[in-house]
Amino acid sequence: MGDSVSLGIHESQSRFWENVIGRSKPFWRCYYPDLKKAFPRQFKNVRLPDFYAAVNLVRPRSSAWRRTRSRTACTSC
Repeated sequence: MGDSVSLGIHESQSRFWENVIGRSKPFWRCYYPDLKKAFPRQFKNVRLPDFYAAVNLVRPRSSAWRRTRSRTACTSC
């Protein structure tokens, strides 16, 4: 009681916040003004739609990552 069963729950919660909440339009509509206020110089000319597109940009992994990943001992990955 009072202890976590495993770090899997913590990881799943952080992934949820990162991937579901942190990439959602409603979240950034609410918090983007605060981000711009905290970093005015860096986000001076960045519009919310452009920022949102960048946050949700999906690209293939680099071939260097794939080479490194293929050397791991895990056979199910």
